[in-house]
Amino acid sequence: MLGLGLQACVPAHRIVPHASQAEADRVEFPQLELPEAGRVRLDGNVAAAIQLAMEDFLPWDAHRKPVADRAPCLDQWESYDVTTAVLPESVLLVRFEPNLERCASGQQFVELVTYAIEVRTMGILSIESHPRLLPRPPVQGVTPP
Repeated sequence: MLGLGLQACVPAHRIVPHASQAEADRVEFPQLELPEAGRVRLDGNVAAAIQLAMEDFLPWDAHRKPVADRAPCLDQWESYDVTTAVLPESVLLVRFEPNLERCASGQQFVELVTYAIEVRTMGILSIESHPRLLPRPPVQGVTPP
């Protein structure tokens, strides 16, 4: 009986989506080294800090209510580019910025959200959010002054 009560305290394991077997069969893994073209290597602390910040910024299983003036693509991880910077005393900044090629929200401003992560404890120290005015697209036939 005690075991049943304790199960409620255990966080539910989220289900990670996997491709179909047909899609998986299309992937050919290299023998040893990953191809140099397109390869990105992240330090383990950087990868963990990005994951921590992203889980807080856009929780994996959160179902957001639609916001009238917010593009739905802004609620998807793949709509953001991530930039990191190392600060003294084991602090890593993680910034999320909408990628306008993947998410053309039509908004005049984009929100830059930056997390300060304490790498030793993998805790969020603080979060800052700043709007950035987007450049207006040039009007055809008009040259800027």
